[in-house]
Amino acid sequence: MNKALDYEQKIWGHHQARSEPDQFNALRLRYAIEDLSSVNGVVLEIGCGGGSMAQAFIDAKLRADVHACDFSYTAIADAAKNTHEIDLSVADAYDLPYGTGVLAAVAMFKVLEHLDEPDVVLGEVKRVVAPSCVLHLSVPCEGNPLTVQGILRSVGNRGFGYLDQKAARRKI
Repeated sequence: MNKALDYEQKIWGHHQARSEPDQFNALRLRYAIEDLSSVNGVVLEIGCGGGSMAQAFIDAKLRADVHACDFSYTAIADAAKNTHEIDLSVADAYDLPYGTGVLAAVAMFKVLEHLDEPDVVLGEVKRVVAPSCVLHLSVPCEGNPLTVQGILRSVGNRGFGYLDQKAARRKI
């Protein structure tokens, strides 16, 4: 894990994930729900933080049994307060607490870039998923100048949380 970040102090995924256009995670969420909509079985979100994306899966009425894990006790405690119908656990992505080939899908949002050995974690994911699984991965692209975040950054917007669209339109 990235030693410069204190994963017990900062909880990612704490705010409600929604698919409205003013949310930067809206497309990530929409694409994930599309990918997972046909899944029957267990869907695991690795690195769930406060659980907002996993809860959005529940709210989208996926047919899957949603599980979510994070290695941060603080994040899982927060997720337990803010989510429902999700099997939450503290778990290490390098050693997932699942048998071989038991998961129908795995989702990871902005996790791989924090790992010292992402290839090892992907190997562990390969171990726990069924042969015809869905694997939904998302990595940040905020540094790319051709993304929405990159365009907003080029006009001086430094906040990538909740976007004030009227202010953004005035700047652009």
